[in-house]
Amino acid sequence: MSEPITGTNRAFFEKCIAYARRFMLLPQTVELYYDDCPSPRFPCAHNAAESAGNKIWFNKQWVYERIGPHREDVAFYLFHELRHLYQQAAIGLWQVKKELREPLMVLRAWRNDFTNYVRNVDAATQEQNLRQDIERDANAYALILTILYFNKPNGVRLSLPTPALEQADKDMIPYLRDRDEFKPYVQPKP
Repeated sequence: MSEPITGTNRAFFEKCIAYARRFMLLPQTVELYYDDCPSPRFPCAHNAAESAGNKIWFNKQWVYERIGPHREDVAFYLFHELRHLYQQAAIGLWQVKKELREPLMVLRAWRNDFTNYVRNVDAATQEQNLRQDIERDANAYALILTILYFNKPNGVRLSLPTPALEQADKDMIPYLRDRDEFKPYVQPKP
């Protein structure tokens, strides 16, 4: 059963959301909820969070285990879900107004992934989930925001599966090099 996130955890999430707004267009209001595990939304511990529209649900047990000693992990998954909200908004703007916030090829791939989305509900679906363009984009973008937010240029420790983290490490390189929103944070190499 869903319940609103409140208290100090809510304050932490709000600070992360405010930071993410510096980099991407997000809904004016982002609603944050906990959901139990196991539940229909989180049948097992393989999934930390999910989002739709302007709502993000977190696996309550997962957050409570990590919020103290692994704040970076929690922030990463929040940034990841915020990126999904951005992806959905970018697709919507393109479809309604023909406004391109991302390359057309990227928007088409994202739309296809959302239409044929493979949820991460168990070990068998995890690999398929992580190969989707929307997941790779969300992982790379979230990794960059987490590194910047916590000012950890040498990286952060995350519970993201190793193959996904290695892929995000590779995928973030062109983002840092090519995306205007990150240029003020990247030091040119001499």
